[in-house]
Amino acid sequence: MNYGVVTVVAYWLLWLVITTEDLLGLAGAHAFGVGGTVVYLGLGLVVFLTGAIVYGIVAQEIDARRPGRGPATH
Repeated sequence: MNYGVVTVVAYWLLWLVITTEDLLGLAGAHAFGVGGTVVYLGLGLVVFLTGAIVYGIVAQEIDARRPGRGPATH
């Protein structure tokens, strides 16, 4: 299985546990006029996008360092 898929699934499962168990205590929170569920969804999106960006940068660096996988030079 692709490392990226495993990473995304791990992020999703971790966020599912955090939101289901209300580990951040935000279920009753109200921020910017929205309830806790919307806050969790927004934070989840930020966490997911940050993870995807970091993974993309790291994956590019790892891939570029592999022999024969660098930029074309011909």
